[in-house]
Amino acid sequence: MKDYNRVWLATLIFFAGYYALILPLPRYLVSIGLPDWQIGVIMGATVAASLIFRSLTGSLVDSIGTRPVLIFGALALTIGAGGVPLTTFAPLLFILRMFQAVGYVTFTTAGTALVSLLSTSDNRGRRLAMFAVSANIAMALVPALLDFCLRNGLLSQEGAFWFIACMALSALGIVIIRPLRGTHAMSNGQNLPRKPLKLSQLWVFPRPLWLPMLTMMLLGMGYCAFFQFFTLLADRRGVQPAGMLFTAYGIAIIIARLTLGRYIDRVSFRVMMLGSMAVTILGLLLAAFGNTAPMLIAAAACIGSAGGLFHPALIAHHVMVLPDQQGRATASAFFGFDISVGIGAWLLGIVLDIGGLTAMYLVAAGIVSLSAFIIPSLVRQRQLILATRV
Repeated sequence: MKDYNRVWLATLIFFAGYYALILPLPRYLVSIGLPDWQIGVIMGATVAASLIFRSLTGSLVDSIGTRPVLIFGALALTIGAGGVPLTTFAPLLFILRMFQAVGYVTFTTAGTALVSLLSTSDNRGRRLAMFAVSANIAMALVPALLDFCLRNGLLSQEGAFWFIACMALSALGIVIIRPLRGTHAMSNGQNLPRKPLKLSQLWVFPRPLWLPMLTMMLLGMGYCAFFQFFTLLADRRGVQPAGMLFTAYGIAIIIARLTLGRYIDRVSFRVMMLGSMAVTILGLLLAAFGNTAPMLIAAAACIGSAGGLFHPALIAHHVMVLPDQQGRATASAFFGFDISVGIGAWLLGIVLDIGGLTAMYLVAAGIVSLSAFIIPSLVRQRQLILATRV
């Protein structure tokens, strides 16, 4: 439990830094004169980082443990955030955004894999949901606080990036101050064997994971539209302060996980997935047509509450499919999510440049709705797995 609490606290601080980027980064890119499509490309660097590092991270977790991976993730965010105000060169900003994304990729994979390994099949979904509350608290508090500081001159735009780098270093300190227990120690006292690192298999995902990964990609488009573009949405529709929208998102996801997270392992998986899809679509439609603070707050709350449930449920499903390689299973789940957030930013950036904000959020809603055709197959896969293990 001590390891769980330490990683929970480190994750809270790490995401306090990572989510603080929501406000200053797109505004900085706008202030230096970059067009919308270039902003979309830079913000979408998550996909490049995920393609290169997510699968590698999962394999490293299975072979060397979580602690080295967590350390690397914190260092990557430190470099990626601290370097932004030092340049206006778009390709270099893309590289720095990749560092930020690499930090996110490695830290989230290692932390989530550790929690999964310290859980059982009966409580994994609930514990993953509770663990993710650390990031949600950061989302609820930090953007609003940073927005207040920026709007009142308490912190400069450049200072915001250096503040973020300091937060990443603080998370690093918590991780290195005392060794974490190995990732292979299970909650039932057994140990998983260390898996050899096979470079030839890093970007080869087992066929049974394809369906849940695709589902994660489609549902993740709602988070992409929120996380990558809500600051621009608020600024261009005159809804200020923008930070309150991220507070609404954070509060909604925390409430959803605290009140409904306990049911992730109990209720119908079909109901969980289809309900999350419907609420996400509602949030995107509110964002598409909303031009008042209440409408955009409701949009953020819908997207947040839905993501708070489908995300841990799908991670737990990935682990169910590949139980003997939980680092790889966790990485695969996040890989699907990252592809959505990264490629989604590129796609939505183009739509934004051509058709504007309303068209962009309608396209996002349409993509999310495609998951309705995949979820029934995912439910059948789950039923088959459960039947073979009885």
